[in-house]
Amino acid sequence: MYKRKIWASVIILISIIITCVISRTQFSSENVEAWNLLYLSDKQFEAISTSGNISDSVLTTEIYFNDQLLLYDSIDNTFYYSLIENDPLAYTPVVELANPDIKVAAYGAAISDDVIASNTPITLLLMEGNTVSISNLICTTLPIMNIDISQEDINSLGLDDTYDILSDTASSVYLYDNRADFDGINRTTIVDSKIRRRGQTNAVYPTKGYRLTLLADKTQPDGDREKVNILGLREDDDWILYTAYKDYEKVRNVFSMNLWHDSVTKDNEWNVANSTEYKYLELFINNHYHGLYAICYPLDKKQFDIQDGESLFKKMDWTHSEQYTALEYQEYANGDGGDYLLPGYSLKEGTTDDYNDLLKLYVNMTYSTDSQVVRMTSDVTNSIDLWLFFKLTQSVDSIADAGVKNMYVAIKNSSSGIEGQKLLFSPWDMDQTWRHVADGSDGQYADPAYDLPIEWGTVFNLMRTGDETISADIKYRYEYLRSTAWSNESILASLDEYEADIYSSGAFLRTQTRWPEGNYNDSYYRLTEFKDYVIKRLEYMDEYIKNLK
Repeated sequence: MYKRKIWASVIILISIIITCVISRTQFSSENVEAWNLLYLSDKQFEAISTSGNISDSVLTTEIYFNDQLLLYDSIDNTFYYSLIENDPLAYTPVVELANPDIKVAAYGAAISDDVIASNTPITLLLMEGNTVSISNLICTTLPIMNIDISQEDINSLGLDDTYDILSDTASSVYLYDNRADFDGINRTTIVDSKIRRRGQTNAVYPTKGYRLTLLADKTQPDGDREKVNILGLREDDDWILYTAYKDYEKVRNVFSMNLWHDSVTKDNEWNVANSTEYKYLELFINNHYHGLYAICYPLDKKQFDIQDGESLFKKMDWTHSEQYTALEYQEYANGDGGDYLLPGYSLKEGTTDDYNDLLKLYVNMTYSTDSQVVRMTSDVTNSIDLWLFFKLTQSVDSIADAGVKNMYVAIKNSSSGIEGQKLLFSPWDMDQTWRHVADGSDGQYADPAYDLPIEWGTVFNLMRTGDETISADIKYRYEYLRSTAWSNESILASLDEYEADIYSSGAFLRTQTRWPEGNYNDSYYRLTEFKDYVIKRLEYMDEYIKNLK
């Protein structure tokens, strides 16, 4: 009887507190302490949690913080809240429930930067009458994306929690955009889609990369597509989700590809934005936490502005076909005939006849003894940028002596090119960068003075032919980049932002908990070691370029 009286008193007290808070938060936007007033004392929480009236299931999943519907992970019994950047109410949100009969309370630490970064859960209590459910609340400073796949498809495809989706599968996407500079109508996007696994290397790891195609109707996978501007990147229906499972700091590919975008995009004859951009988010699949991901738009005909008579290729492997003097006949994978191709190059836009043009340009680049002819094979500024970029980043999975891969190559129309054509390049897949990766190498980092040997491409062949100005051209371009996007200040400012995205959001620790077999640095150091390595690498490059003959 005594315990029942305590329980009744606690219920009445909490109900009064919560009713007052909810009424104040609904009608007073000036009350930034509203969330804090929902907190229970230790004594109140102990009385509730030991009452014997605890529900085995959550009483409701329809909880709104600042009009944001919290995402609920039923497997972990956890609600997720994405704080809007620079919003004064983000840490003390207005709380509303769809069911007026259910009240909410909190216990534990207040929402703070430390709580978010340390992935510390806050206890969330829901109360209806004398029944209470107790869940966790996790806060993040990143956007949240959930991909929903039907249980029927999961069963038919035999999917486990790694979601190794080999072919396009119907899905739907939920995205909450928490950016400070969001200028749309609604921060929440819900759209039909189809999804499949992408990438060769990541396919063997528990977390997969995905290709996401947005659709007007997921029941019609080949029907109309739906273009959406995701996180301010661009309006598109085609997206890539990238996971950094083997990257200790989860930063290399995002940092490197964004550095290429921010420093050299459009610096070519055609003013073409031959780059992509990445932004971090936290991915859920069927409302279950899946980890830290980054999203980008693909490198495609839109980015290279492919016109009539132009084409686009992707170099997929280490075949030294840039040195070939003839195309090779290859059978199609489906067994339906074949064609003459340049091995290692996948045609993305154009016709198989365009392989002849690709071969022609490479033959002139590789075998001409006239430096002016070599200059006619590609955009020289772009080629210098690529050479400097591979050198700086130590991109061992892109270039090795005379071999090159993980690269997009466009054939563009040019009045100053070989038979009216030139090559335009862009790097891709930069996860093995900023250290020398090799069998037997010790630790995550190697010597920042390691010089990546490059015996391929326009710059190498201009040096081979004794071009009189190539060294001066390289020095001029490098000095420009070091005074702008490659300056220490600019580089460190970018890395500070990525550090906040990866570590201050708590996503690094959540991902480590979700997939403990992956590679992770000590989160205590955040990006400190990485920043130090990048700056040392830049210092080495300064001396290397200064001494270039």
